[in-house]
Amino acid sequence: MKKGIALALLIVGGVAAQQFTKTGDLALPDYRKWVYLGSGLGMSYTEANHENPAFTNVFAEPKAYDAYMKTGLWPDKTVLVAEMVPSATNLSINKSGRAQVGLPTDIEVEVKDASKGGWAFYGFPKGAQTGKLFPRSIPCYSCHEEHAAVDNTFVQFYPKLIAVAKQHGTYKDR
Repeated sequence: MKKGIALALLIVGGVAAQQFTKTGDLALPDYRKWVYLGSGLGMSYTEANHENPAFTNVFAEPKAYDAYMKTGLWPDKTVLVAEMVPSATNLSINKSGRAQVGLPTDIEVEVKDASKGGWAFYGFPKGAQTGKLFPRSIPCYSCHEEHAAVDNTFVQFYPKLIAVAKQHGTYKDR
């Protein structure tokens, strides 16, 4: 019996971070157990004035993170998750500043898969367990290609990742 339990744990532990449905949608990974890269508050890539800015929390699949830390590049099959969580002020004893409140309103996932043409973006509306592939015509693709500091990703917003990329010579000032 113990061998069966150990085998089951190995199988569960070996599940790929990117799993697709029969229709090509991406299943939402259990990303909250992954490596937390950092957060931005009210980040927008267009001119915008946010009265109630959202936090964008970014997570990396652990194996991809470990590989990045060794090489300064994301390996094939990398999965990165960005969740957007509303913010509020004047909560409890808080008189200034902002805190995250509630569940994510949106989740976006960036997947690196050479067999599917490289990096791709998937969107998960609030509460969705599967995400649709964003068409290559949306600005995410061109913006990442033009402004990413490392391998199609905005590493420039995460100090620990910047240092690793600079150490390996993979960082581009953007």
